[in-house]
Amino acid sequence: MAAYETTTTLTPERALEEARVFFEQAGLRVHSYNPALGVLQMIGGGDQVVVQVSGREPTKIELQTREWDHIVRQLIHRLPH
Repeated sequence: MAAYETTTTLTPERALEEARVFFEQAGLRVHSYNPALGVLQMIGGGDQVVVQVSGREPTKIELQTREWDHIVRQLIHRLPH
């Protein structure tokens, strides 16, 4: 499983929402979504993307996947830093 980490100027809640919308547009669907805990899990195509957010100013984002590396990297580049 590949792990990625980045930071963003978005709030944790907004970062999770941006990730959810981005991955849904890429064809994945929500498996679990808990903004209060800072966790989002998307599934599709036999794989998953797990997103965890923490902190503020900047918000730390941790992402894990096996097969969706290119989509995860696209999200990382799209987020404001």
